[in-house]
Amino acid sequence: ALPISTIHDELYAFQLYAGMKQVSVMTKKWKYIEALNLKKELYDLQSDLYERNNLINDNLPPLLLNEMSKKVGHYFRNKE
Repeated sequence: ALPISTIHDELYAFQLYAGMKQVSVMTKKWKYIEALNLKKELYDLQSDLYERNNLINDNLPPLLLNEMSKKVGHYFRNKE
């Protein structure tokens, strides 16, 4: 069997966490989480595999955050 990284460039998940609906999108480098209460998280999976350092408030390129948020929004629209 092929490793998942050779099959999918992105992976989406919809989940309930502590009673809150949230969607996450993972790429080979990033994991972005957006909850319906507007809480957002971003992790660099290459340097923070255990997701301990939320980078959402760091000075990251706005293009990165916009792109990840668009992916989550697209997922939400297609699930409603």
